Amino acid sequence: MFWRRDATPIRVESTAAPMVDDEGRIAGAVTTFRDISRQKQMEQQIEQSARVASLGRVSASVAPEFNNLLMGLGPSVDVLRRKAEGDPALELNAVAARTAAHRRDSAIHESGRAAEGTIRRGTTVSRVRRRSGRHS
Repeated sequence: MFWRRDATPIRVESTAAPMVDDEGRIAGAVTTFRDISRQKQMEQQIEQSARVASLGRVSASVAPEFNNLLMGLGPSVDVLRRKAEGDPALELNAVAARTAAHRRDSAIHESGRAAEGTIRRGTTVSRVRRRSGRHS
């Protein structure tokens, strides 16, 4: 690793080859250095994308489980609403429960769409990695 004048690091890759004299003896070496900072930065971004895609897949698999657990609330809320007719306090609670159930449905659907988008982005990153010859 080298350092710039402003003290920021430069990631480098080095290659060395021997220099030989007329008699075939090693008289020195030639070393070249290549700045690989951008390459390392891109690799980190790809790894981060892969982690996010993995998290998206986990979210997509967990969301239906939560939905299954919460689906049982809908019929109970409907029963509460029917029994609440004529009782303003119970009707208010039934409406609040129904509103919460609708919000829950919207949140689950939204998280599912977000997870699908994350998975698509992760799949795209994976395809780019395969095309570039990098496999993980």
